[in-house]
Amino acid sequence: MECVFIKHGITLRNQGVLLPCCLFDPAAASAADYDPDIKSKYYQKYHLNTITTNINDWRNGPELQEVQTKLKNNKWPKECQRCQEVESAGRQDSVRLNGISSYQHYTDNDIVLEIRPGNTCNFACQTCWPAASSRVSKFYKDAGYQFVTAQNKTWDWKSLDTIKHQIKDIILLGGEPFYDKDCLKFLTWVRDQELTSNIIIFTNGSVIDRDWLENTSAKVTLVFSLDAIGKPAEYIRYGTVWEDVYNNYNYVKSLPNVKLRVNITTSAYNFLYLPELINWLAQDWPSVVTFGVVSGLLDSKANLMNERVFKLEQRESIINRLESAIDVIKKSNIEKMQMANAVNAISGIIFNLRTQPYDSNQANKLFEFINKMDSVKEISISDYCPELARTLSISLDKL
Repeated sequence: MECVFIKHGITLRNQGVLLPCCLFDPAAASAADYDPDIKSKYYQKYHLNTITTNINDWRNGPELQEVQTKLKNNKWPKECQRCQEVESAGRQDSVRLNGISSYQHYTDNDIVLEIRPGNTCNFACQTCWPAASSRVSKFYKDAGYQFVTAQNKTWDWKSLDTIKHQIKDIILLGGEPFYDKDCLKFLTWVRDQELTSNIIIFTNGSVIDRDWLENTSAKVTLVFSLDAIGKPAEYIRYGTVWEDVYNNYNYVKSLPNVKLRVNITTSAYNFLYLPELINWLAQDWPSVVTFGVVSGLLDSKANLMNERVFKLEQRESIINRLESAIDVIKKSNIEKMQMANAVNAISGIIFNLRTQPYDSNQANKLFEFINKMDSVKEISISDYCPELARTLSISLDKL
């Protein structure tokens, strides 16, 4: 086996952690049970001063060399257990396999850089979590939910000067990169250094930096996170002013030097509203549309926002709407692989709606979450998503 991230990957996390990829877990090598004290001890080895650390020396250090040797001998290092779990299930979408597909052309000194500079964000999406959004963190605190506080650590982007010409690809996440001052400093550094790297920026589309986009020499791809359009979008991705996102989306679409992609997080919140979003996207389908799911939110062992929250008698109307979305996709001018991916994603939701049992406990936990979030945000789901409120049998007097 091989993993291009062990050899070429650098992930910089907001806590100052330096890792080869976003799923690499140094604590797992000696703490399979994830004991917090042991986990903290082992992460200290990877909490490096990014200003003084020689990144190339780190990449060639004994810890990563040992991991690479195990992979070459077809043995899974415990640090890589997340990819092991995915591949053991017969799936082909592990980070390791995706890396081979995307970066197999790399030469010895090439680098793919992923940056998670913090959770600074102007949105509080229903499907997000405190470590990824400062506004979500605030509302969780106001609602009385317990969580680990994000530790944002500012550092000097000039520490990348020694490797800047080795960086072939950059992935910039948030928070919201165009709202985060540290991210804006990094983007200024990219422009001032006249880097020609490929840079993928995940954005909520609310505060696009038009000057930077028009003047950078980097090869830019913007990934808009869109889960619905109109009023439902303003509820599901709280903070959205749909007209602003719509205008920014069309602006980016007009730029010849920027590629446009869309990522959709599917959840109980938007099953009903996916057809409207699909109809809109199908008018001029982006180069890539990906579909993700919510994982582990509110409960470390379960996704409380999946198909199981709907009673069986509530599901047929949702299925009918999703099937109409599949018809739209099949009749639209969409690249063959993109069409297959979209159809498969929506068909998977339909399959789960037809086969997964109703879970009243899970539904009640979601209702509680909706009530608490609506209360601290001073909004009502019925004002933004009346169809969803009716389908979930949430009445105004309960909110």
